[in-house]
Amino acid sequence: MSPIRPTVLLALILFPSIDAESVSAAPFGDVEALAYDTRGNQTLVSAYAVQTVNGVSQRQPLTAQDGLGWIINLGQAQIVADGNSGRYLFRVIGSTPVVATPTVNGVPGSPTTIGISPESIPTVERTYEVAGGGSCNSGGGVSLTLNVRSVVNERVIPLSLSERAVSYETGRYYAYDPVVGLMTITYNPNETSETILTSLSPPSTPAQPFFPASAVSRFFFLIEIPGMGVTVFNKLPMVFTTPSTGWPPFGTMLQMDAPVDFYRVDDPNAFFMTIQNQAMYLYPTTELEVTVLQFQLDDFGNATSQWKIRNLAATPGDIEWFFIGDVGDAMSPLEGTVTLAASGAPSDSAIINLHSRADTSLVPQFVTLGAVNRVGSRKTGLATVTFSNLTQVDIPALSIAGTAVLLLVLGATALLLLRRKGMLA
Repeated sequence: MSPIRPTVLLALILFPSIDAESVSAAPFGDVEALAYDTRGNQTLVSAYAVQTVNGVSQRQPLTAQDGLGWIINLGQAQIVADGNSGRYLFRVIGSTPVVATPTVNGVPGSPTTIGISPESIPTVERTYEVAGGGSCNSGGGVSLTLNVRSVVNERVIPLSLSERAVSYETGRYYAYDPVVGLMTITYNPNETSETILTSLSPPSTPAQPFFPASAVSRFFFLIEIPGMGVTVFNKLPMVFTTPSTGWPPFGTMLQMDAPVDFYRVDDPNAFFMTIQNQAMYLYPTTELEVTVLQFQLDDFGNATSQWKIRNLAATPGDIEWFFIGDVGDAMSPLEGTVTLAASGAPSDSAIINLHSRADTSLVPQFVTLGAVNRVGSRKTGLATVTFSNLTQVDIPALSIAGTAVLLLVLGATALLLLRRKGMLA
């Protein structure tokens, strides 16, 4: 996968871990599903039990062992359950967008749009990777001026010929403020961060162009501030809108629609600060060259890889490196810091090694090495390797309940509004 080396200007966030014991001990809350990735001609879908604890939404992943099944409300699809990861693979059949409802022990949850086949959109428009940086200002409880650096993997879900969702599942942001110091920012796994793209000239066939399109982005973040011993999150999304964008999206700078409040994770009702303004856009980034020197996967699922980070800038810098994606059970550090000299000097490069036990899965996996600097002029870069690990894959037996291999159902023919729950009116 060759990255489109753009950059994101963002300001951001860290999040409370789910208390799995307390969630599993309680009855299932609302059951929701989300199409979050595509691999080949399949769409990956996860289902969750969603509960509110101390005013904060928490997601507990559901699998066949929890009695999870599926009802196809609209369209046709084959459903395969990955017995190792608990994820479900939908292969859409035909041109009708699929709408499906997760069930737990026969009790239906909320319907979600799976969409149409990923092969209905050009390969180049199915995914993109971002390495870059930006800034934002905050006030209210705490005043911050943030310089942000980021590496994000983004996946595109075709909801219909005229509508697509950009899913933000894996990413890492680093920020720095002269007063409070360093910050680490991630997506809140208990919420859905995504962009809804709507074609301005809706195509009638997959061969017709989708862009230009309007865009509405909603982000939920967790910001960890070690120097203050606090992690904060936003209850309401950080929203960006634009009337028209091409591919890749956000080639022109966006400003968030309104200020967003952040609260302490350890005390969800305790206000911490307000992000007053935030800019986001993509632009080419060429400061750090990240390459995969080797990647090996043995018959037992042990993955060994070697990567190189090279500084292409005329100035030296302290570089934060980190692995994101399907890293599995790591046996070596997943993050660290290295000092690189200016380009052309003997020490302008560093070698990073990763040793892990890869998760077994029916679907291809990926690992990304991101590299950014926290202070000074922007330096960012990334590289991604994709692989398959089918060792010891436990494939469940055929189940009519839809918890295992192959469901083919013709749903209702009524037209449904192809919107994700709560995302667009």
